[in-house]
Amino acid sequence: MASLLIIRRGADIVGQCDAVCYDATQPECVCKACMGRNHGVGLEQAIVNTRALVAEWDQRGDVYELDDAVQHTPLFPLPQEHA
Repeated sequence: MASLLIIRRGADIVGQCDAVCYDATQPECVCKACMGRNHGVGLEQAIVNTRALVAEWDQRGDVYELDDAVQHTPLFPLPQEHA
């Protein structure tokens, strides 16, 4: 199961967007990471949505950190200002 977003508070995972969210068939979304954007849309659309979400964070100047595993995959190329 691919996790697209993982929200951490210290070492604890407090939110995660994975197949439970993007492959969901129930109408209610409980994902704290994508805030419902990826709910039930499937993996391919969830990747597109997640890239757009990260771009929005960059535009707003939000502070975030990409996990090393994410930084080294083609799914999320590092934005220029975070490189």
